Formats: sequence, C-alpha cells, structure tokens
Amino acid sequence: MVSYLNVQPLIWSLHDGEGTDHWEIISARPRELAGRLRAGEFHAAMVPVFEYFSSGLPYTIVPGASIATRGPVGSVMLYSESPLDEVHTILLDPSSLTSVNLCRVLMAERQAKITFEEPTPEEQSRVALKGVARLLIGDPAISERGKHRHEYDLGALWHDMTGLPFVFAAWLVHPSAAQMPLNAPLTRAREVGEANFSVIAKVAPRFGTTPEFALEYFRMNMEYDLGETEFEGLETYGKLLAKHGLIASAPSPLRLHEV
Repeated sequence: MVSYLNVQPLIWSLHDGEGTDHWEIISARPRELAGRLRAGEFHAAMVPVFEYFSSGLPYTIVPGASIATRGPVGSVMLYSESPLDEVHTILLDPSSLTSVNLCRVLMAERQAKITFEEPTPEEQSRVALKGVARLLIGDPAISERGKHRHEYDLGALWHDMTGLPFVFAAWLVHPSAAQMPLNAPLTRAREVGEANFSVIAKVAPRFGTTPEFALEYFRMNMEYDLGETEFEGLETYGKLLAKHGLIASAPSPLRLHEV
C-alpha cells in the first residue's frame, strides 16, 4: 500500500478495523508497489493507474474506490521560480508513475518544449534555477506548499483542460486473482473511511502535517469514489498517453473486476 496520507481513508478499516484477518497492508512507494504487483507478489494493490495502461498484463480494476480529484489535488505539484510558460526543464519525482506521465501529457497538450529529468538528491536544488521546475507527489509535495514563487497543481491543470476528474491510483487486481471477491469489501472500506474522515485525520502527524489540514484535504481535494465520471477521466488519460506515444495503445473498454 502506498505510504501517503491520501490513501489512509481507503485502508483505515482494513488495517485498524474491519477485515484485519484478511488483509496485509504493505507500505511502499508507488513505483515499487506497481512493480511488485506486476511480479505477482500481491493479489491486488492500490497502485498508480499508469501501471494498468503500460504493463501489458490484463489487470482488472475494482470499481467504487480510487484516489482521484475533481480539481486541485494539493499533493501533485509543480514548483518553480519561473512561470510555467518559461519552464524548459522539469525534474521528475522518481517515486511516481501516473503523475510523471500526467505531467508529460499536460506539457505535450500545451505544445511546450520540455526536457524531463530524474535528478539525484544532490541536484534537487536546481529548482531554484531560472526555467527549471520540480514535480513532487504525496506528502513531500504537501510539505513544499507556499515555499516557491510559482506553484502549479496538476489536478487543476487536468480539470481545466478536460473538465473531468483525474484518477491517480486504483485497486488493480492481478490476473491470478481474477475470481477473488474484492468489489464489495474494498467499496465498503472506502465508505467506512469516508464516514470517519475526522478520526482518520488524527494520524496526520505521522505524515508531517496536522489533523486540521488532513481533514480539509480529505474533504476538499480528494475524491475516493470510482464512478462513471472518474472512469471517463481514466479513459481520457489512457487515450492521451497513447496519443503522445507514452504507451502503445489504450485498452478500450476498461476491464472491470466483476466479483
């Protein structure tokens, strides 16, 4: 399971309440988690949706739960000392899959000439240079808010461009678990989490922020359902990935988990 604040409402009841005997919660960075799911280490995992489009495996998607946004997400951010129209280099977050490719799609749709790099830790300070921006996701992105002259929220940029929600992560089911009954328990876990935002927000200090911030973040920035409009946003992302050569082709229709 991705070790970020935003996923907590989806796993709270699995970890601390309902279903403790049936679930193993594993913390890992998004890219690592996707690789381990691809290798068959897990039956299912909440992983970056880029994994669904790029892996070549016939994953199925559990409907009813996701990490999404219908506007500003607050935790997938571009930071720069230069305005976006003057940015020529973007330093990518090495832990990300979906967001780095969302960034590539957004810049391609803007017809911006951008060099994308994965910097070493010693090179992170380059964000202070003219024309250089840095993409951060998750809790590190939250911790940098308010520290830079220009801040761009990728959820907001996507919504401005498409009018659709953006789905960052979803429950993907490995082909080996195609018949495993997951839809009801994982949707129920989301419903329990949404009903207990104020309780779950109390874990925020573990992620470097306050319960007050976490509660507002859950309520105002995050969308945890995976319904019709979220699927439309997900399909649009897949089509744009293919349009800009980031995947070979976009599966259509999306493969939904049925049990």
